[in-house]
Amino acid sequence: MGKIPISLTELVSVVQIELYNNSLTGELPNGFSKLTNLRLFDESMNHLMGKILDELTQLPLKSLNLYQNNLKGTLLASIADSTALYELKIFQNLFTRELPQDLGKNSPLRWLDVSGNQFTGLIPSSLHEKGNLEELLMIYNLLSGQILSTLAYCRSLNRIRFGYNNLSGEVTFGF
Repeated sequence: MGKIPISLTELVSVVQIELYNNSLTGELPNGFSKLTNLRLFDESMNHLMGKILDELTQLPLKSLNLYQNNLKGTLLASIADSTALYELKIFQNLFTRELPQDLGKNSPLRWLDVSGNQFTGLIPSSLHEKGNLEELLMIYNLLSGQILSTLAYCRSLNRIRFGYNNLSGEVTFGF
């Protein structure tokens, strides 16, 4: 067991950081804003705590995987400003509150998995805007409201999982 070395934030040419399935502990270190070439960040299946850093969400990441950790707090609204993010997997953490309502609006988001957290509120209506979604997994949360009929605009959508939430209403997709 050990912490993520702060020296990683000095690797300004790095494109991928994959530290998944280790025994890393502690919080994500500050300093990732220097890694402007970083496109893939995967620190899944560890024992990380704390929050997702705002500076991490402002990088031009294509893939952000932080699943199966002990991260908490809210999913920062700045993640919705990403224009490159196509994969966001943060399942089985301790995130709470609402998902950013602009999530997916600015990015070519294809895979979204926020399952196994404690997200509340509505499913973001912006998820369908680019029409690129292939997988939308939101099981085991506290989401409420209706399932979006506008998801029918995502012609590539091949997997939806909304079980174990507080969703209601009529399911009408009009495919």
